[in-house]
Order: sequence, then structure tokens, then C-alpha cells
Amino acid sequence: MTEQLFDVFLAHHSADKPFVREINTKLKQHGIKTWIDEEQIAPGQSFQQEIQQAIPRVKTAAIILGKDGIGLWQHWEIQAFFRQLVNANKTVIPVLLPGLDEVPEDLLFLQLLRWINFKNVEDSDSLDLLIWGITGERPQQELKDKPLSTTSTETIQPSSFDADTYFNQGLAKQNLGDNQGAIADYNQAIKIKPDFPEAYFNQGLAKYNLGDNQGAIADYDQAIQFQSDFADAYYNRGVAKYNLGDKQGALTDFNQAIQFKPDFAHAYNNRGFAKSNLGDNQGAIADFNQAIQIKPDHANAYYFRGNAKENLGDNQGAITDYNQAIKIKPDYADAYIVRGIAKSDLGDNQDAIADYNQAIQIKPDYANAYCNRGNAKYNLGDKQGAITDYNQAIQIKPDYANAYCNRGNAKSNLGDKQGAITDYNQAIQIKPDYANAYCNRGNAKSNLGDNQGAIADYNQAIQFQPDYADAYINRGNAKENLGDKQGAITDYDQAIQIKPDYADAYYNRGVAKYNLGENQGAIADYNQAIQFQPNYANAYNNRGRAKENLGDKQGAIADYDQAAQLFSQQGNIEWYLKALNNKKGFWGRILGKLFS
Repeated sequence: MTEQLFDVFLAHHSADKPFVREINTKLKQHGIKTWIDEEQIAPGQSFQQEIQQAIPRVKTAAIILGKDGIGLWQHWEIQAFFRQLVNANKTVIPVLLPGLDEVPEDLLFLQLLRWINFKNVEDSDSLDLLIWGITGERPQQELKDKPLSTTSTETIQPSSFDADTYFNQGLAKQNLGDNQGAIADYNQAIKIKPDFPEAYFNQGLAKYNLGDNQGAIADYDQAIQFQSDFADAYYNRGVAKYNLGDKQGALTDFNQAIQFKPDFAHAYNNRGFAKSNLGDNQGAIADFNQAIQIKPDHANAYYFRGNAKENLGDNQGAITDYNQAIKIKPDYADAYIVRGIAKSDLGDNQDAIADYNQAIQIKPDYANAYCNRGNAKYNLGDKQGAITDYNQAIQIKPDYANAYCNRGNAKSNLGDKQGAITDYNQAIQIKPDYANAYCNRGNAKSNLGDNQGAIADYNQAIQFQPDYADAYINRGNAKENLGDKQGAITDYDQAIQIKPDYADAYYNRGVAKYNLGENQGAIADYNQAIQFQPNYANAYNNRGRAKENLGDKQGAIADYDQAAQLFSQQGNIEWYLKALNNKKGFWGRILGKLFS
């Protein structure tokens, strides 16, 4: 037996039943097959089940809304019909009864469609519009000023109204997450109405949602061509350009968006973000300030302003902004992460761990939170705890190069150099231009006595990051281990050129010069190291030895004393005793010379 098909489903509140019955009767008089609950659902049957079974059997749905609002079952009907009918390219018609002038705000998806207003039960014009919506055919009385065809009706032809219908249908699909279906409808709208800027704009947004930034830009271009002051189109085009790496182009578009819409908080926010990524953190902060002034509860603006302040070294100011972002948005996991990083940079690793814990509580699969918590534990000396967190980060995100590199650092610090090298290898496999991983692998190889292998890794690190001062100083150390003191000095020179206040580079260059017999040059470098790091005990100790070689007895003794004092304060008993032995040995050498 063939299932009966219906032209229209009449969804309504039971309070509006008398009016709906009248509409039902009039529709039937026009030969329209209606589905109404009291005629189709037998006593004792499941309301939801019967409605669900009716969905594939109807061509359209009239959502009838009265002044009493919508009922429990009607709300279910609306949701079910809207999703399934829109996906099936069928028509949904909002119908407003007397006492209701517009679609309620909580039914936004219906506001996007053309609705019908019944003034009273005898409103024949509204009934004709309803019949038109159900059948797709314009009633004869609507055509009284046009020549009649051989029949009493005329099929609707493509028009601006049809373009709007496709547009609204596309928007409805987009709201339901069906971006491909939305694009198809926007294409139809544009085909009918080629100068439809909103259709191009929404089509661009749907393409952007699907990851097609180039296609989105092309559509935003069209929207702007037809509406030159379309601020949202400039803004969205800027976002797409930024995603493709065109930060300057993005800035230009954000400027245009702000010019046409001066109170556009999101445009200020994104322009600030682009400026920050181009290195203009002060300019970025000015834009974030403007976004916050326009929209004081703009959590992202506080967040990004905090990032910019942190980039400028203002960790306390950054923390203040992150606090505000979290106050506005308590489940802002990213804000907890960056606040933790700022706290860690200030030496407050325990509080940083508390923030990372909070981020993990909000988002249990947040690999970045585990990795940063591992970093804080590492800073506190808990290398095993750090490794546990890095393991968790890698389990969640197997291609997390930073987590492998950091785990390698922890293993190396615990003496597991081979295990560290394995992790650095994995980091490099995931990220072949990872300069830090090459440098750290070089350190591990050097610790295992493979200085040639270490130098090869430092070369790679420098190739990928030419201003990597640590790689130069470490390569210099490896060269010195191989006896190439001049080559080591050249690398230390390069490290100092990149980072003029690099105390270790001065110290190591001093050691190399001392080993070459250049005591004056060594002393000059130790002086620089001490200037930039006044508690540098080794520099005092070695400067004392160089002064001793030059016959500066008082200067040598003073440096040995200072070195011993600093080693003692730093709890380094081994080197404290060595400094004392240097002083005692010095007097022994003096006495030996006197009595020889």
C-alpha cells in the first residue's frame, strides 16, 4: 500500500487550534492535502513517533505562531522539520496569527524566512500567500493585472524574491553546519541576482568554514565590489588573508573595516593581533585598548593585550590582563596557560602549575597545558614529574615536537643522553627546521664525547636560525674540546656580536684565550663576564689565575677570595674548596720561588 503524501504539515500550539482548524478547512477547499495532528494521530499513539514518521511524507511545513507562543510539541516539530526539510530543499513557511507581528527572537532561523501575517480568519490575501508558498503557484487573483495563461495559475519564475529565498535557505543550512549545502544555495541566489553582496559574503564565510581561504577571499572581493562600504566583508577578508600569511594585506582590510565602522571592536582586536605578530607590540596594545573601550567585556582583547605586554617584557601587566580575561570568561583555558607562562617567567613556577592545572581541568585533552606544566616542574627540579607531563602531552598530540624536545632536555638532565637523543630525533623528524632540537642534540652528543657529531648539529641549528647565540657558543665549546681554540674564539665572537651581554660567551672566550697564553685578553673577557653577571664565581676564579700568571699577586688573591665567597654562598662546596686551594697553591708557588 502506497503511503499517502501531504502538501503541508500544520505545526501549531494547541491554544491556536480553532484558528488552525479554519486554515485547514480553507486549504482543503483549495485541494491542498494537509497534515494536522488531530486528523492523523490516533488516540494512544506516540506524538513524537507519528510526527517523525510524517516528515518524509510532507512537501512543506507551515510553522503557525500565535500570541500564546509555542507549545512543547510544537517546538519539537519546528526543530525536526526545519532540519529535515531544509536539508531536503523543501519549503518552511512561518505563519503569524493575529496578535503577533513578527517572529519571536528565540526562533532566529525562522526570522530569516519570509513570513505571512493573518489579520483575521477571513484574511484571503494571507491565505493566498500561504497557498503560493505551499504549491509554488501564484493564485489567479494575484495575476489580475497580468494576461492570463491557459490555466488559472502561473508557476513562479526566477525573481529577486527567489534569490532571497535561496539566500535564506542557505543561511539556514549554514546555521545547521551544512556549509556545502549553503554554498549551493548561495550560488543559486547569485545566479538569479548577480549583484547580491550578502550572498557573496555568506558564501565566502561558508568557504572559510571549510578551510578554503582563497575561495573566501574571492567571494569577499565580489561582495565589496557590489557594496564598497561593506565593513564586515573587509574584516572577514582580512582574517582570511592573515590565515594565508598575508599580514600586511590583513592590516589594510582591517583599516578599511574600521574606516567604515569606527566602533568595530573585533576589527581593532584583529588588527592589534596582526600588528603584534609583525613585531609592533605598542601599536597592537593601542588597538586592543580601543577594542576594550568599545566593548569592555571583550575577553580576547584583554588576552591578546596581555600577549603583547609579555612580548615587551611586562609580565606583571600581562598577568593583570589575563586576570581580566579569565574574570570575563572563567573557562578560558588559553588565558590560564599564558598566565602560567608569565608567572613562570617571573620565577613563580608553583603558581604557574596551579594555572596549568586549571587549564587541564577545563580542557582535559589540552596537550599544551601538560607541556607547559612539565616545563614548570622541570624549573623546580622535578625532572621525573616533567617527563610524566611531556608523556601525556605526546599521548594527546603525537606530533608535538616541542614536547619531544623538552622531554629530551629532562632525560639529558637526568643523565640519559641516549634517551634524550632519541627524543631530539623525533622532534626533528616532526619539525625538520627545529633549530633548538638540533642544538640540544648537539649538546647531548658533545656530552657523550661525539664533538664532531655535535658540531654537525650546531651547524644545522645555525643554518635554520642564524642569530642563535647558544648554538655558536656550544659549537665553540665543541671546537675547543677538539683543540681548535681559534675556531672556538671565532664562534664566541659571533655569539657576543648577536648577544652583547652574553656573560658565558665572554667567559668561554676568556678560557680559550687563557689556554692560548693570552692572559691579558683572557682578563678582559672575564671582566666583561663579571660586569654582566656580578656573581659569576668561575670568572673570578679564572681571572685570578690569569692575574697570577702576570705577577699580579694582590689581584689574584682578591679574585680567589671573591670566588670562594661566591661558591660558598651558592652552595657549591667542590668549587669553593678549589678556589681556596688556588689561593693556598698560589702562596706555595710564591714561597717555592723565594726559597728556590
